[in-house]
Amino acid sequence: MRMLIRRNLYLYFRDRSSVFFSLLSVFIALGIYFLFLAANMERSMEGIAGLTYLLDSWFLAGALAIMSVTITLGSYGTMVEDETYHIQKDFLVSPMKRSTIALSYVFSSCIIGLIMSFIVLVLGEICIVMRGGELLPLSSFLKIIGLLVISVISSSAVMFFLAGFLHSNSSCSGASTVVGTLIGFLAGMYMPIGSLPLGVQSFVRIIPTAHASALFRQILMEQPLETITATMPQVAKQLQEELGVILKAGDTEITVWMSLAFMIGTAVLFFLLSLARLAKKKQ
Repeated sequence: MRMLIRRNLYLYFRDRSSVFFSLLSVFIALGIYFLFLAANMERSMEGIAGLTYLLDSWFLAGALAIMSVTITLGSYGTMVEDETYHIQKDFLVSPMKRSTIALSYVFSSCIIGLIMSFIVLVLGEICIVMRGGELLPLSSFLKIIGLLVISVISSSAVMFFLAGFLHSNSSCSGASTVVGTLIGFLAGMYMPIGSLPLGVQSFVRIIPTAHASALFRQILMEQPLETITATMPQVAKQLQEELGVILKAGDTEITVWMSLAFMIGTAVLFFLLSLARLAKKKQ
């Protein structure tokens, strides 16, 4: 399996177009944020101390949540290509089991997702500091790394299930475009979750990426929110709900452990569904 994982990693990073399209949704969100969203949000929140630091942290949290989806989906392009050109049949001639081949794609996807997300996290922190913010404390940085692992695994499981229905490079590119566009709204990147219609907000709560983005925001926005809470506690509470720092089911606030359990449960569910589909395909 180790050689297959190394092969998958090499093929992904060698294909620059695959890497670019995996990051396309983040580039689009970045452009929307700096060209339109940041200015509008700053005008509507004028008078709040440390607003740039707050919004930059909000954006980085959403970007990390989006990447866990788009990067893992893009990495499964290798699996789709192997099936398209019947390369998997060459693997099956060897003593390797079909499940071993499938797991190599999953492990590769998780490794790629973590590498790319870590790079964006570091670059994002550098930009935040350059724009007047503060560097993330070590304890918070470690929490982010742990959350990245859970988020990437959860997204990888869902995207593995989705990739099982893609049988050509064009279908994979189309799925990446559609998913990349939708996930920006569902993660509250193109507009704050609090600005979405109530029906959409209810739907967002059943998307693992929304829970991931909320947890990332709770960590990354902790410091700027503390500054605001010290002077304007009521405003800070409203900002948490408006910007998707906390999610609610009705009047009940969704806790950290609820979100983590939901993300882990989603990963288990979709891995089991994928295994069931794999077993049916083998028959």
